[in-house]
Amino acid sequence: MLYYPPKDGQIYGQLFGKFEDFSGKVTFSEGKLQKSDNGYILYCWAEEVTDVEKQGDRAWKWEPAFIQIPIHAKEYEKSTKLGDTWKKENVTPQYHEVYFCKIFAADEPYYLSEEKNLKGFLKFDSYGGKHLLTGIDNNGRPLPEQTLEFLRDNAIYIEHCEPDKIKGLPEVKKKGSWGGGYSESATVRLESKWKFVIDKLAPYPDGTEPPKNLKDLACYLYDIKHDWPDVGNIVEQLVIAIFES
Repeated sequence: MLYYPPKDGQIYGQLFGKFEDFSGKVTFSEGKLQKSDNGYILYCWAEEVTDVEKQGDRAWKWEPAFIQIPIHAKEYEKSTKLGDTWKKENVTPQYHEVYFCKIFAADEPYYLSEEKNLKGFLKFDSYGGKHLLTGIDNNGRPLPEQTLEFLRDNAIYIEHCEPDKIKGLPEVKKKGSWGGGYSESATVRLESKWKFVIDKLAPYPDGTEPPKNLKDLACYLYDIKHDWPDVGNIVEQLVIAIFES
């Protein structure tokens, strides 16, 4: 794995796989998981990371730090710099990434909890990840449940903890791929746009609650268009433009 320290003004460094088949164990005392466009991002205080080196510093040794780790569930785009030219290529996620994403997706209310944070470890191991994901050994035979349980226990352990160092998820301000900033998830983008629209539509008439869902918003726009057609049409077009941006 490769570690990139945080840039100026940033809290979290970045941890990436050095090669397509990479390994390493991340033990974190506190973390928070965020859904992304192609999987999840783990923001955490990493107490220990094995099989890791710092870009450009071979003598460097790991010390506890805030890091962010992309965990991909599907193919993603990777940018690499060759001289002065950036090259983009599509990358297939590794078995362990897909396996972790399946676990997270199966119980998102637990792993994406807003009230609680997470602690535990993730072990990135392409060999074990393949067996966990497929349930098949190298000879094509189903693995015994006891073996799968052993592999699971060695690959992932996560439980809830109380927030301390990490009070919330960082605001994602720029988009990017494997080689740069992380893409803001579709959910986060929509929630940001929704809040922006609701704030801009205020103030509301006395006793009128702000729209809480799309049905409320549609009724609100309908009333405006009915009472003030010209103004209502302008507001409706602005709302559409915001959500389509």
